[in-house]
Amino acid sequence: MTLSLYDATIPSNLQILRALDALLDKAEAFAAEQGLAPETLIDARLAADMLPFGYQLKACAAHSVGGIEGVRGGSFSPDRSPWPTDFAGLRAQDRVRGRRVEIKIGLRERQQEVRARER
Repeated sequence: MTLSLYDATIPSNLQILRALDALLDKAEAFAAEQGLAPETLIDARLAADMLPFGYQLKACAAHSVGGIEGVRGGSFSPDRSPWPTDFAGLRAQDRVRGRRVEIKIGLRERQQEVRARER
């Protein structure tokens, strides 16, 4: 059984992005229920030697979106910009939202191009 590049990368990256949305929903709801400023959670660390929650979410989104774009373009560069300081900014990290069909079609076409070149 062969495994396409699309099947090996895109579904798991999209799953991660959906999970990040769920985490943000929970964090935002918790902050509202507890009367916390968003920065309180975004700057929180599970352990002293970990980077803050905002960085963790940004890094996951950057690697997932970057992974998708990297598969499409053939290269990947990490995003070294600072993480957002509010929930809206963290949500904006998912630059794939609304373009999933385009990505799926684009990658399938790229697979066909690669297969044609290999023959």
